[in-house]
Amino acid sequence: YNAYLPCDMLLNSYASNGIRGHEKQFFFKQYTDAEGNTHTLNNAGNWAWFDENALISGHDGDYNMPVFRFAEVLLIAAEGLARTNHEDNAVGGAKYYLNQVRKRAGLADETATGNDLIQSILTERLHELPLEFKIWDDIRRTRLYPEASTESGKLKWTALASAQIQTSPMEAQEPAPFLNMLCYGLSR
Repeated sequence: YNAYLPCDMLLNSYASNGIRGHEKQFFFKQYTDAEGNTHTLNNAGNWAWFDENALISGHDGDYNMPVFRFAEVLLIAAEGLARTNHEDNAVGGAKYYLNQVRKRAGLADETATGNDLIQSILTERLHELPLEFKIWDDIRRTRLYPEASTESGKLKWTALASAQIQTSPMEAQEPAPFLNMLCYGLSR
């Protein structure tokens, strides 16, 4: 068992027609063991980290986790190009790289422009890299944090009040905004 559980905001933000939000892509709520018994969890677990042999034997797992994936390369290129006003869907444009990641996930091409395009790219980073802990660096780098959106497959990225973080000790903030933003089930 691990302490990093996805929050409902993240789970609910995946587009229903995309594959990443489906059972056993990144997260899972049930599994069937070697004897054919189905186990249902109270909360979603992290499928990429699930190692039944380690769980049963009490030993550490030996799964390798990616440090850097091609999808991240594409999303870095997309964000850099979007921030420098190279947004087109042709080779060398932000949407070209972003839409490669979206197509692999079973989603339609992104058509947003300007700040909405950057918000879409940040959302794709969180949806594509949820267990690789890129979100913290994205929050620090952009000074934006994700909030739930009413639009399927989207998150709303809101400006982070850096003055509040710099002038208020973590203990005084209730609830701790960083842990709330990352929403990985860690409690204070």
